[in-house]
Amino acid sequence: AQDRRLSSGGTEGSGLPDVPHHGELTYTLYVSTLAPLAEQSVLIAALIMIFVYIFILLEVIHRTLVAIFGSMVALFFFFIMHNGHTESISTLMLHMEWSTLGLLFGMMLMVGELSHTGVFEWCAVRLLVASKGSFNRLMILLCSLVALSSAFLDNVTTMLLIAPVTIDMCNILGVDPRPYLIGEVLLSNVGGTATLIGDPPNIIIGSSFDEIGFVDFIINVLPCIFFFCVPATLILVLQIYKYYLSTEKMATLDVRTLKKTYQVYDEPRLLIAGTTTFFVILIFFLHPVHHKDTAWIALIGAFITIAFTNPHDVQDALRNHVEWDTL
Repeated sequence: AQDRRLSSGGTEGSGLPDVPHHGELTYTLYVSTLAPLAEQSVLIAALIMIFVYIFILLEVIHRTLVAIFGSMVALFFFFIMHNGHTESISTLMLHMEWSTLGLLFGMMLMVGELSHTGVFEWCAVRLLVASKGSFNRLMILLCSLVALSSAFLDNVTTMLLIAPVTIDMCNILGVDPRPYLIGEVLLSNVGGTATLIGDPPNIIIGSSFDEIGFVDFIINVLPCIFFFCVPATLILVLQIYKYYLSTEKMATLDVRTLKKTYQVYDEPRLLIAGTTTFFVILIFFLHPVHHKDTAWIALIGAFITIAFTNPHDVQDALRNHVEWDTL
């Protein structure tokens, strides 16, 4: 009786809200019988995940192909459990985190344009000069740069940009780059957890809960990361490579030649890409005001950047800036 009163606009004195009647609400209910194997679905999913990680660690084939094969095996078991019935492609697409993919795609394009200006090489040389011959200081400066960049740009893209610069720097110094790369990877993962856009898990959390935004990560997570986790990880890295960093002596550097070699070589592109990235991050901070999905902001910023920096060769930007295997 209450349902009838609600659908027809309520009843005076009933205490129920007066809901206008705009027509009948219909729905379709599908019922399917599951096979007995469905009772072990959680165990099967866990085993598939374990085997996927094992093959990724073994590097038998590319990790992207391993993930695709794993998803195909999962779909095969889904097909068996539902007695030959499976979901449509459009329904399967709903299981993907499109907000995460969109945000990563947009940030990759913007950071990719920044990488073609020489600004990261410029920063690395300044850090090398600031180290003043100390490998410990150089490790701290490089890892701090990576941690800060990973928080606001995306840790995967940051490492793809900083790693080649680190290798070139170590070749100049004549030292093994592996300790620096390992330290940067650790700090990149730690620094990326500080913000909503720094790490894919954070992006998934932000896209799954509307009440959690960019500023919430800044207030609740960032202080803990940069005041406790980053220093603790730096101390750990310095202790692990203590012998390596203390026994080697840094070669004398020709500072003038380094600064002349590693310059910002495309200032107009840096101005456009840097300005767009700045405003995109600023709009991220204003999420409590506009409540818009961060993926839209990143995509709009990326397309504006490409429209002004690379308007006639979009294929080049999509091919060189976007890590398709990561997505």
